[in-house]
Amino acid sequence: MTPCSVCGSHDRRPVLRMGSGARPDWLLRCLECRLVQPESLPTATELREYYRRYSYDHPESWSVDPATEASLKLLARTWLGRYRLSGRLLDVGCGAGAVLRTMSAEGWHAEGHEISEAVADRLQKEGFRVHIGPLEDLDVGPVLFDVLVMSEVIEHLPAPHVTLKAAHRLLRPGGALYLTTPNFGSLSRRVLRDQWRAIQLPEHLSYFDPRSLRALLLRADFRIPRVWSEGLNPYELAGVRRRPPAFDGDRLRSQTERLRVAAASPGAVRAVKRLVNFTLRLGGLGDTLKALSER
Repeated sequence: MTPCSVCGSHDRRPVLRMGSGARPDWLLRCLECRLVQPESLPTATELREYYRRYSYDHPESWSVDPATEASLKLLARTWLGRYRLSGRLLDVGCGAGAVLRTMSAEGWHAEGHEISEAVADRLQKEGFRVHIGPLEDLDVGPVLFDVLVMSEVIEHLPAPHVTLKAAHRLLRPGGALYLTTPNFGSLSRRVLRDQWRAIQLPEHLSYFDPRSLRALLLRADFRIPRVWSEGLNPYELAGVRRRPPAFDGDRLRSQTERLRVAAASPGAVRAVKRLVNFTLRLGGLGDTLKALSER
């Protein structure tokens, strides 16, 4: 059995069976650091080829929906605002640029990082500075960043501790890293098991719960990491008995987006969301893990 890619421990145990064939894939949990990864990881060459083809072809991929924009504006004005000195912000794995556009509108000097040249080229044509290549190779000169954002990134990485070490190096002393990632300890994952929508191989390679994410941040030399979970998609849970073959991914995305818009607006839905998130934080059972850590 291959060792854990983060701590090197050989003490890994099967936690979730993927598929039902004669040779199913397994997700294994490291009993030392609790990181969950596939039994075998793709090679660096395979990953480069996969992400070389990675693009956002659908026009809607490049728009920022109102719920996301409202959430990012709140993030800029609260959690991240307290770390603003030079105003430099780096969005790691910037994708279609939602964070770049919103943070720039909020007055940040927002720069992006991408491994997809096609995605980076489009954002550069919009006027954004986008760094291409492995984060650990990035040299930004003497003025470091106040804030790094890593939204839904570390689950894609075979060796997430290497990228977090690089993130630590790019932050000024006292700067902050804000990240989000799917929560392997969530209620949804426990109910849906291998049908949980965040389990996507070979795209998602590293899965965390609150304990393992906190340990990873400390291993990368971040201090006082705050880790919490929030979010629950009732439509995904309600559809568990219809999978497969009746599961309709487009319908789920449409229902989810309507719910997010309603939860971002004043009213009963937003009040219920706050109550649900409070409960999920207490048990670490939300769909999404969020973390804020300082250098």
